[in-house]
Amino acid sequence: MKNGVGIHNQDKTAPVSLVPLKDGVEKAIELCDGLKNFDPNMKVLIKPNLAAWIDNYPFPPFGVIVTGVVLEGIVKVLKDVGAKDITIGEGSVEDEEWGSGTDIIFRRLGYQRLVNRYGVKLIDFNKGKHERMKFGNFSLRAAPEIFTTDFCINVPVFKTHQFTITSLGFKNLKGVLHTESKKLCHHHPSHSIDEYVYELGTKLYPHLNIVDGIYFLERGAMHTGRAHRAEVILAGRDMFSCDVIGSHMLGVKDISKVEYLSLFAEANQRSLDPKTIEVRGLSPNDFIKDLETKPAWSADGCGPFAFKKQNIQGLSVYEPDRTLCTGAGFVFPALLVFLMSANKGLPFDDYEFLIGRSMKPSGHAKKTFLIGKCAIVTHRNSKDIREAIEISGCCPSVDELLIALKINGIEARGSAVKEFMSNLFRRYQEQGYPIDEYYIS
Repeated sequence: MKNGVGIHNQDKTAPVSLVPLKDGVEKAIELCDGLKNFDPNMKVLIKPNLAAWIDNYPFPPFGVIVTGVVLEGIVKVLKDVGAKDITIGEGSVEDEEWGSGTDIIFRRLGYQRLVNRYGVKLIDFNKGKHERMKFGNFSLRAAPEIFTTDFCINVPVFKTHQFTITSLGFKNLKGVLHTESKKLCHHHPSHSIDEYVYELGTKLYPHLNIVDGIYFLERGAMHTGRAHRAEVILAGRDMFSCDVIGSHMLGVKDISKVEYLSLFAEANQRSLDPKTIEVRGLSPNDFIKDLETKPAWSADGCGPFAFKKQNIQGLSVYEPDRTLCTGAGFVFPALLVFLMSANKGLPFDDYEFLIGRSMKPSGHAKKTFLIGKCAIVTHRNSKDIREAIEISGCCPSVDELLIALKINGIEARGSAVKEFMSNLFRRYQEQGYPIDEYYIS
């Protein structure tokens, strides 16, 4: 057996298991022969999806990050089979204003208890020296720990995604990259994020994949999505098989539309048909949810359908595309919330808002707001902009955004974002979703 991550870990005949939450992680691993090639002396790295956190507003983590229930279950199984060297590593979004960072998440979710209880180690992939590596045709910087592990366990969650359709095992590996390399995956003018995700998965192919399906997140991959409780665990030694079955369960009718999976299938002679994959335990067909990948947007580009419902006129906010990075995923929803809070029932004075690299100025707006470094660099000298309002930063803060809006006559409520986040959290409370499952007790 070859140790370490890489395409040699691909196993086209490996089964996938699907079990109810009540049966636990141990059953999921047992059914898929997840520890078939495991040796207790191996150096183990667990890579959970802890994409981002929000410490300074009410934050509903449902479907956004891995639950503590699943993560501790994995650690228990490893200790029961004699594992001696276990590390949990992640590189979460770092944003001081929102209160996001790997160390913050470790502290808030009680991961120190895993250290005290089981002797595991915690690593923040955002810190320390990163190694520049070739990922296919791309050169990216990655945390060295991913290359020194003997046994990598990839722990994503079930998410649809507005840019990659689904976010499962392949995309979870993006968390090992340096922050600037993560941004490049979104910002390269000639390559899609799916191409990067495909290359990452090929280079970093793990040994075991355990997908936390306590929730399925619609319109992901962040907190503005909609979580649906499913209470299942998907596992398998082959990441591609897990992602195909996971995409099927997330409601993707044509898996070839998931570009990173299609690229991998073509390169490795794999079938995208879920029926060709052996699934042990529950039937995936019993858990298929017809989920949207992104919010509905108006055809005229004025904004999401929520703008139509509020009869907002005179504003153009174009649908976001793949050039928006995760950091912009904090700012863009805040912009929409501020604009809706400023609606007084009268038309605005023909303003448009550009964020990312691909949104284009209309040529007729009286003022064009360029939000963040990408939009400013791309459109600062555009002849289609009559008056540019630059809101600098990578990405701008909520306060900077609010000030710029008010200076230009858009009277947004300063409390709107907090109210929005509070309402999101309250909605899940009313549904009875247990927050305790996320914490290590």
